[in-house]
Amino acid sequence: MIESMQDYEKERYAGLEQALLERTAALLGREAAAVRSACLAAWQEALREGVRAQQASEQPLTCAYLSISLLNTSLLTGKPLFQMDFYDAGGAYGWPWARTRSSAAFLFAYWAEFTAAALDEQYFVRSRVPAAGIRALFWETADRLVYLFVC
Repeated sequence: MIESMQDYEKERYAGLEQALLERTAALLGREAAAVRSACLAAWQEALREGVRAQQASEQPLTCAYLSISLLNTSLLTGKPLFQMDFYDAGGAYGWPWARTRSSAAFLFAYWAEFTAAALDEQYFVRSRVPAAGIRALFWETADRLVYLFVC
């Protein structure tokens, strides 16, 4: 019986996470051309949106810093999104002057199955291993998925 978060993480979660990462890596390998094409199309559209924002502005806007990030809150809705923000010379310390979003669903194709397996009650005792503690582990796993994609 698993009685602590440390035991749960070692005995159950680590294996589930590794399987998720391996399946996702295989998917990214099989679908590399399609993923690359979809990402480039989405990011090119984001750049076009940035250009439109620059052209519509009454004052000159320079793009000194561009940020692409995964919206963690989008995972909670089941619709993972990348967000691209355009910043001026002040960088990410100010407000972006343009923002676009695109789907990151391809990266989280197995996410729902993974989280359901991680929260399967037969592998933990709620009084000892709370579901909230297990959910807290999901954020590091999402970071690992993004790292896998970036590589």
